[in-house]
Amino acid sequence: MLLRRWLWPWLKLVNEQSKTPIPSEIMKSFPKHALKAVLIELVVYAGLVFGYFFLVLHFLGTWLHQLFEQKRTVYAFVALGLIVSQGVLLEMLTTGLLRLIRGEPEE
Repeated sequence: MLLRRWLWPWLKLVNEQSKTPIPSEIMKSFPKHALKAVLIELVVYAGLVFGYFFLVLHFLGTWLHQLFEQKRTVYAFVALGLIVSQGVLLEMLTTGLLRLIRGEPEE
């Protein structure tokens, strides 16, 4: 949703003019609050990824290492599951935190 709001002025400009927009025109149509929102989201997401990494390393590190050494196929599926769950969980947390910060209602 944030990405759509950020890209919309640029996409609108490209569709209306049917040519590559001039960078100064993009910056004029770029809302100032969008940059702030993107930076906040970047900082929050980076902190959550950092925390998730160390939680997994602390609680699952030994088990994952043993699994890697003994059953690499199972390890591969577990690693893929962790990657997907990280993406889903962190996206939900980031969206919820940004809605809380901005005071937006739930959809």
